[in-house]
Amino acid sequence: MECYDKAKELSPDYVNAYYNKGTALMNLGQDEEAIGCYDKAIELSPDYVNAYNNKGTALKNLGQNEEAIECYDKAIELSPDYVNAYNNKGNVLQNLGQNEEAIECYDKAIELNPDYAKAYYNKGNALKILGKNEKANICFEKYEELKKQQND
Repeated sequence: MECYDKAKELSPDYVNAYYNKGTALMNLGQDEEAIGCYDKAIELSPDYVNAYNNKGTALKNLGQNEEAIECYDKAIELSPDYVNAYNNKGNVLQNLGQNEEAIECYDKAIELNPDYAKAYYNKGNALKILGKNEKANICFEKYEELKKQQND
């Protein structure tokens, strides 16, 4: 953390110092502090898509689901092909029991990147919750196939 703080001290407008410190804090489970860093990164660079996405994840970790969705929506607005934001939004919707809406997000992620294994896995979970076991199994099989290809 000291390095990020030193970078901010030397260059107060260095947006990546705030973003990277936020990511480090989030990885340490310090989500509230991470949000402050992402907010500063967004203040300095209002179109910083990754900062919105990561802020959404930190908010989700804190159980602030509606705010997390707003961040993912902003990331998607700024970058309509941002696959991770669709997947992450789907995860929050699934946490809220909105499985059909979550599946729509996973489908969009898969449409944008047909090799995005996580989206197949998450979609499979949502389908399973809805009792659509055959469709869920197809997603899980695709997930396993992609994971195997990625490890080869």
